[in-house]
Amino acid sequence: MVLFLKRCLHLVLFMVLVSAFLTAIDLQISSAVTVSQKVHFLLTKAEDYSKNKGRHDLALMICNKAIKLQPSNSEGYYRRAFVLGRMGDYFNAIKNFSLVIKKDEKNPKLKYPSARKFRGDCFMGLGYMQNAVDDYSAMLKRSHKSDKSGKIWFYMAEALSLMNKKKLSLQAIENGCATGSHWCAKMKLLQKKILTGKKIIPHKPLSN
Repeated sequence: MVLFLKRCLHLVLFMVLVSAFLTAIDLQISSAVTVSQKVHFLLTKAEDYSKNKGRHDLALMICNKAIKLQPSNSEGYYRRAFVLGRMGDYFNAIKNFSLVIKKDEKNPKLKYPSARKFRGDCFMGLGYMQNAVDDYSAMLKRSHKSDKSGKIWFYMAEALSLMNKKKLSLQAIENGCATGSHWCAKMKLLQKKILTGKKIIPHKPLSN
């Protein structure tokens, strides 16, 4: 009974703090003139709380508030996907990245070209390697020879190696190094692990 009452008290205190936090946020955005300005302020705040302070719970609340204010703004879903990913909720991060990708890829010029990479990372976090490879492949179709694509080749080689597709993984490493990317050094280390049969530990989603 005492434990139950303590838990109830903690819950009440948490709700009071959350209410006070959201009220403070409302006061801070009151000076913003347009809805877009308010949303921009909120999402900047959310990114700071999540990336710099590790308060993903508060960042998620702010993202939800921004999305409620302007549900047509893809930036809200993009930022919320990052927050969810950092929380380890890869399933819901994928859902948010997917909303962004679906809308963004209807345009001739992408506003969120890295969304597929980050969604691929989350697929890897869930162990859905083929889905990750599909996203990385889609990105490489845009610029497979650019030195900036080295990271994507590395991630794809990593995913393929975890699928036991040794030949394809080694080919991805060769293609990646051919771009002249500085990621070639990491790819060579991965290549050595594949050839010697050492355990490969995938990169942490959204780490780069």
